[in-house]
Amino acid sequence: MILQRIELETDYPVTKDYALKKNIIEHLKPMIVRLEQGIQLKNPLLQEIKTNYLSEFMDTKRYIKWSPYLSQFDINDDEVAYLALHLMAAAEKYKNLNKPRALIICATGYGSAQLLNNRVEKEFGMYLNIVDIKGYYEVDDTTLSNVNLIISAIDLSTRVFKVPVIQVSIFLTEADVQKINEFLDNEQVRNKYIAVEKKQPINSALNHFDQFIDQSSFKIWQVSPHRKELLQELTNMLMSNEPTELKHEFLEQIDQREQLSSIVFSDTIAVPHPAMPMSRVPKIAIGIIPNGVRWSDEHPNIQLVFLLSPSYRSNKGLTETTQAIVKFTENTEEQGRLVASRNFSEFRHNFLLMMKGGKYI
Repeated sequence: MILQRIELETDYPVTKDYALKKNIIEHLKPMIVRLEQGIQLKNPLLQEIKTNYLSEFMDTKRYIKWSPYLSQFDINDDEVAYLALHLMAAAEKYKNLNKPRALIICATGYGSAQLLNNRVEKEFGMYLNIVDIKGYYEVDDTTLSNVNLIISAIDLSTRVFKVPVIQVSIFLTEADVQKINEFLDNEQVRNKYIAVEKKQPINSALNHFDQFIDQSSFKIWQVSPHRKELLQELTNMLMSNEPTELKHEFLEQIDQREQLSSIVFSDTIAVPHPAMPMSRVPKIAIGIIPNGVRWSDEHPNIQLVFLLSPSYRSNKGLTETTQAIVKFTENTEEQGRLVASRNFSEFRHNFLLMMKGGKYI
């Protein structure tokens, strides 16, 4: 009853916090004995709590009065301070749970990984939860689950993830700190974790659409193809002037990439790409399958496929474009509009207007 009222007032999940309830019950048992017998217990932290955490202390006093049984006792400030400590510890835990969860990716060297981890922890410990440190080849779907940000000391621009990736030096320079601060100021993160809005620029992603995508690398399948057939045809679009051996290697690289972690980003969207970059310039091929293609047992109805071919030279603008694609995975209505496109011109129109928030065809 009391915890329910506290939860309504503070929005903290105290009613579901087993550890908090257990600790309070264990504390109340001897406390009630002391109250019934008139025993005074001194709290050496009382003055510090009153000085630095007066609001939490006064709230605890108020919560005690909500209890019909406890309110009949004259409970001194020392006892109130002990109870306040339990609630303060829980509140601190809830704040940590609401921080964005960051994964650090380094090369295989343990020393460099620890150096970067320590510097990120020192600079952003109050704002980020660092959940793990992994080497490049250790990253899999399990590692990526429930992660909001990847901080990487190696270039991951040729791989696509559902969460933002920030490349930094293992020494975490001032420029790196600025990049992470920009992530924390990002509209999506603010809305989800800090509840302060700030507009995110989208023009950069829009400007690169025509750089990577054109009509020759776009197709709508009216009859659902086999997954292998679909990938072969999209690969042929991207590598029309390349030898057959290179196309085979490209397809093998796609399989290798999918073995590292899933490239299916929603029930209807897949973003396959090779494990190693193979193109001189970055390219994207797009397939629309209105009736769906069976990608796997877990994903039997993929309707949008964005096949990426990163460059081994420069991928300027590709990351912004792929992040724009990933945004659609969270909006089934927008996915439906893209799938319903009747031709490339209509697809391009709807894609760009989605990014601008304009009117659709």
